[in-house]
Amino acid sequence: MTTEAPQRYFATPALYDLMYATTLADIPFHVELARHARGRALEVGCGNGRVLIPCLEAGAEVDGIDRDETMLEDARRKLAARGLRAQLTCDDMRGFILPHRYALVAIPFSTFLHNLTQQDQLATLYACREHLEPGGRLVLVMFSPDPRRLLEHDGAARVILDHPNPAAPGTVRVLDALLSDPVEQVSRVRRTVELLDASGAKTETYVMEFGMRWIWPAEMELLLHAAGFRRIAAEGRTGYRDGFQPKRAVEARDVMVWTAWKD
Repeated sequence: MTTEAPQRYFATPALYDLMYATTLADIPFHVELARHARGRALEVGCGNGRVLIPCLEAGAEVDGIDRDETMLEDARRKLAARGLRAQLTCDDMRGFILPHRYALVAIPFSTFLHNLTQQDQLATLYACREHLEPGGRLVLVMFSPDPRRLLEHDGAARVILDHPNPAAPGTVRVLDALLSDPVEQVSRVRRTVELLDASGAKTETYVMEFGMRWIWPAEMELLLHAAGFRRIAAEGRTGYRDGFQPKRAVEARDVMVWTAWKD
């Protein structure tokens, strides 16, 4: 069976959980951020709670926004099952308006890169800054583009994830076929998720498409300055499959953690 995902987000909550069931290395980082935020925190692009729920379970006070009501409904269901509470709002990161101001606003897991133009990027940064308390900080986590890998984006499907299926005996395999526009800095992704049974035979196939606009480090610094941030720090970390560990020297293939303060 092949299904085109019709949701505003590129995957259903159940499929998202299957894809990222073993993507856990960044969660302790975000939990510590939220626990030590010295006030209320907001996760932008919280989806169905991959990061949000562990933060709440650790005792942090965290709200969430996401543009996909289906993902938020799944998050609410999970919160209720765990006896947790959070204010979840369906809104767009490019212009959300909430009644609270926050000590921390976080955008994990390259979610910021779903802004496909500089206008959208700046709109998101403005909205985040507007919702920070004085002295509060914005934390963005995103991959750092690797020019060598971008050249390989020729539309051929490549396996990016392959792990046991947490919902049934068998395997979840994720393949991405990317085409990158070096002028617009946008990668168009055609993702195929295959569910294999215990014998290795495919039982279900899901196909979805989405875009991401990569950002060079110097460009990211300029964007943050343009949005009104003056104090900025950047840190490189190993990838999600490599422990998400901090590094002394940043390399192109690393994950970048950007922190900007509202002074």
